[in-house]
Amino acid sequence: YSNDTRVLITTSAAIYGGKTGRKDESSPVQSKDAYSASKIFDRVLKDAYSRQFGLDVVEAVVYNHNGPGRVTGIHPTIVKDMAKAKLAGQDTVDLRIPNLQYARDVQHVANWADASMAILQCGTTGKAYNVCSGEDLTLEAFIGELARQTGVFPNVITDPSITKFGPDIV
Repeated sequence: YSNDTRVLITTSAAIYGGKTGRKDESSPVQSKDAYSASKIFDRVLKDAYSRQFGLDVVEAVVYNHNGPGRVTGIHPTIVKDMAKAKLAGQDTVDLRIPNLQYARDVQHVANWADASMAILQCGTTGKAYNVCSGEDLTLEAFIGELARQTGVFPNVITDPSITKFGPDIV
């Protein structure tokens, strides 16, 4: 590599151990599974390559993001089900979810892309930057907003045994 090359690595909010609520870049990391452990290891590698070899590397800690092309996970599944009902001319749809109070920080993928470019252009070498809205959104609020926008009103069926939507963990 050349000295003017900058590298962006992306880790995940999973490094914070799955805890909800506001976290900043200095919040402690905690592995809860193999995925979060691998993301913590990515951070360790970033720090080592930055210090040991002078690599110009910055880190984006990515939270949930949705938008075009994202087809798995709880939020995209809900959007897809409600959009299919709207396109079929239905004003109701059955939604099966784990619970209405399930909450995650969710943003549009375009915001993630913009933040990634800003981190690449302006970030400080060796630093991590959380890419998030800063607020957890419950499924109840998410579904309510989709109902308002689409005119499709869901019959919500809560099923605590639901732990996966496609390959993504809820």
